[in-house]
Amino acid sequence: GEKPGSQSEFGKVVQNGLEYLMKKARAGRADAAGVHALAEAYGMTRNPNIRSDVEHALNLMADRLAETVWGPGREGTKERRPRLLPMTFETMALRSAKLSHFKLKNMDRALMKLKEGFLIQGNARLGGFSNDNYGPPNVNYRRTGIWHSMVGVVAMQYLGAVTHPIIEKTLKILDDDWEPPTLGSTDIACCPVRGNYWATMVFFNQGGKRWLVWNAQMKRVYV
Repeated sequence: GEKPGSQSEFGKVVQNGLEYLMKKARAGRADAAGVHALAEAYGMTRNPNIRSDVEHALNLMADRLAETVWGPGREGTKERRPRLLPMTFETMALRSAKLSHFKLKNMDRALMKLKEGFLIQGNARLGGFSNDNYGPPNVNYRRTGIWHSMVGVVAMQYLGAVTHPIIEKTLKILDDDWEPPTLGSTDIACCPVRGNYWATMVFFNQGGKRWLVWNAQMKRVYV
């Protein structure tokens, strides 16, 4: 909620970060997380200077995704391996663009490609998403990689696939294996704060009992 350039505690910091991201976008070097941040910033401020930079970056992203060929990423081919975190930020950036009414030529095709990529990395029969390899996780997928399933669920939620069967199957895995929020080290995530961030998005977007339970736990830990 901190607006760039405001008199709030972090207004100047946000402004500096925004200017840095705009500079990268103009040079065509903004990564997916940066484009998402710019799209959110434009949605908050409606600043026309931000709009021109983020629109350029969003079009580059959508055009690139539209031409993407998913695969193991073999050398000498045009294949791109579906990696969950960049794809999730691409999804979030395009969602922000939609909410801000950007008209991107390849928006729909880009979103379709992203959904295709996530389903390649998802286990349709058992649930769960993988990032360590090309294709779905197996039953012995590393325990500390369970946050990959969080990332996969968030992206599928934002892609409008909340009712896809893989979502409920993955949530049942998380019900059994995902530990309550903590600020210390855990058995299943090297970075608890990052894990809490993605888990909060998953359960908030899904709503219902899972969200109520998680939110109560988060309040106890963080407050």
